[in-house]
Amino acid sequence: MAACLSGNARPAGGALSRTFLWAYHRSISHAFARSILEIASARVLHETYLAAVVFGPGRDERVYSSFGPVRQCSSFEAIRNRLARWDGEEGLRLGEQRVMMRRLAGLLGRWPLNHSRCCDDSSHQEPRSRSEVGVDRRHLFVKCSPVYQMGQNLAVTLPPLREVEPEAMSSVQPPPFQHTFLIRRPDKVAVSLQQLENGTGSSNTQALLEGDLVETYRLYCYVVGKAGSGCAASETPHEMPMVIDADDLLYNPAAVMEGYCSRVGLPYDPTMLKWDPGPVLEWLPQRNAAVSEWESGPFANVFRSNGFVSSNSGGATVEENMDRLSKETRAVLERRWDLYEEMHAVRYQPAQECS
Repeated sequence: MAACLSGNARPAGGALSRTFLWAYHRSISHAFARSILEIASARVLHETYLAAVVFGPGRDERVYSSFGPVRQCSSFEAIRNRLARWDGEEGLRLGEQRVMMRRLAGLLGRWPLNHSRCCDDSSHQEPRSRSEVGVDRRHLFVKCSPVYQMGQNLAVTLPPLREVEPEAMSSVQPPPFQHTFLIRRPDKVAVSLQQLENGTGSSNTQALLEGDLVETYRLYCYVVGKAGSGCAASETPHEMPMVIDADDLLYNPAAVMEGYCSRVGLPYDPTMLKWDPGPVLEWLPQRNAAVSEWESGPFANVFRSNGFVSSNSGGATVEENMDRLSKETRAVLERRWDLYEEMHAVRYQPAQECS
C-alpha cells in the first residue's frame, strides 16, 4: 500500500528545515535538485559525502591519490558534524563541490580529468551566484547517492535521526534531518546507466546499479529502524520517511513536489517546476567549464531541460528493457529487485485520500 503523508505536513514558514534526498543514480534526481534550486531560501548541496570517498582518511589510494592529499576535514565524521551544526548560516563549507562533480562524471566515463584545474583552492567555495551575502537560506537540502555510504557505519556518518532531549536543547538547536528517498524502476536505471556508457553493460554499470539498490535499502532500513537483510536498525528510528518513485514524479510533478515540500517544510511554488535551461555553476567540474563538457556529461539532460521530462526508457516495459541489457546486468536486477519493490510499496501517491 502506498503511503499517504498529508497528515504529516510541516509548516514551511520561518522555521529551519534540513532534508536529505537519498537517490539512485539516473533516478531524475538531478531534475529534482534543480527544482529545489528555484526556492530562493534553500541551500542545495550535491553529493556531499563523495568528498569523504575521494579525500577522506581510509580512501582507496590506488584510485584517488592523484586528486590531492588526504584531508581530515573531509572524513565522513567531519562532514557529518558540519551538517549537524548547520543552523541557517551561509558559512557552511562542505567540501570540494566541483571536484566531486568531476569525479561523479569520471565514474561514468565522461569529462576527462584535469586535476590541476579542478583541485585548486579557488574551486572549494560555492559560486557567488548561490551564496550572495545577506540571502536568507533557512532550508538545507542535501541530495546524496547512498552508494557513497558503502561499508560505513551509518550511526557514525549520519547526523542524529532525532532531536536531543528537550531539556538539553538550546533555543537555537537546529531541527533534525529528515530523510527522504527517490527510487526508480531498476530496469530503467540500468538502461540509463548503459546509455551513458555508449550502450555497453560494463562492470561499472553493474556495480553502480547493485550498489544503489543495496545501499539505498540499507539506509532506508536504518532510518525506519528495521533490522534484517544485512541492515542494522538505528537505535532511535526516524518517522516513516517519504519515498518517491520517479515514475510518479514524472507523471504528476506538481502534485508530487507540492506534497514533498509540505512534508519536509519547504515553501512550494508552482514556478519551481520550470527553470531556465543551462548549466548550474555548482555542478560543473570547474568554474570555466567549456560548453562541450556539460553538454555530454551526466547532467546533460537536466542542463538542456526547462522542467521535468520523461526519459527514453520511460514508456518501455520491464521485458523490453531487460532485452536491452547484458546478461550480467539482468542478473543484478534479478538478485536485487525485491529491495526496490519493498520501498515502492510505501511510496508517496498524491492522489490517495487519507482516511
